[in-house]
Amino acid sequence: MLPMSSDDEITDDQRPIIVELVPGHLGGGEFTLRVTPAYEPELAELLRENDLYGGELLKFSVPVTVLAVISVAVSADGALTKLADVLKAFFAHNDGKEITLRSHDTEVKTTGFSRRDAERLIETTAKLQAQWDQQSLEQRAQRAADGEAAPGTDGEAG
Repeated sequence: MLPMSSDDEITDDQRPIIVELVPGHLGGGEFTLRVTPAYEPELAELLRENDLYGGELLKFSVPVTVLAVISVAVSADGALTKLADVLKAFFAHNDGKEITLRSHDTEVKTTGFSRRDAERLIETTAKLQAQWDQQSLEQRAQRAADGEAAPGTDGEAG
C-alpha cells in the first residue's frame, strides 16, 4: 500500500462525527459522552455554557477512531432538558455532515438530527442509568443483609 500524500490527509470537516451517550458511574449523577476528538472543544463549550460539563475523562480507543470522553453532570433539575438543547445546537451547527449517534445498544447514522432524536437518546440513557443505579442499590442492600445475618463473623465459612 502506498503512503498517503499530504493532499490525501483527512481534514476535520471530513472526519466522521461520532456522538455516543452512555450511563456514567453508578449513582454519580452523570452520563459519559464520547465524541470525535476534533469536535470535543465545541461540544465541551456548549456543555460549559449550560453548566453540564464534568470534565474530559480520557481518550477511548475503538477500531474506527479514537473518541474524547466527557463527563456530563445530569443530576441537577433541568439538566436533561439542557442536555437536549446542547445536542440540538451541536447537531444544528454540524448540519449537512453525517453524524453517527450511539447509545448503549443503538447506532444511527444520518445528516440531520432533531431535538426529538436528542431527547430519545437522553431518555434511553437516563432509563438505563436509573436501572443500573437501582441494581447497584439492591446489590449493596443484599450484601449488607448478608453481613447482618451472621453477626460476629468475617464472612468465612467455618
